[in-house]
Amino acid sequence: MLETLDRVAEAKKDEKKMSTVTADRIEFENVTVKTPADVLLVSNLSFKLENGQSLLLVGHNGSGKSSIFRCLGGLWKIPDGGTITKPPLDDFFYIPQKP
Repeated sequence: MLETLDRVAEAKKDEKKMSTVTADRIEFENVTVKTPADVLLVSNLSFKLENGQSLLLVGHNGSGKSSIFRCLGGLWKIPDGGTITKPPLDDFFYIPQKP
């Protein structure tokens, strides 16, 4: 149990490295996406979507497509640093893979 508490405390320290900015675009700058179990999915992801642009993510199962949206929505943290820029949550929405 003490080991688990130490890991949680360490994860809380790491969250401070993450930066989230509110703007009128979606941008990932040097974001490394890992699962909560610390499995690396995407390393140093950088892209920029201006207002009005669209993006289609494709890849095999387990490649990290949905995980990118989890980070964007704030469900998963990015403990290895990087910056996620996004509009306020009221200004954009996600379309799921299956309705």
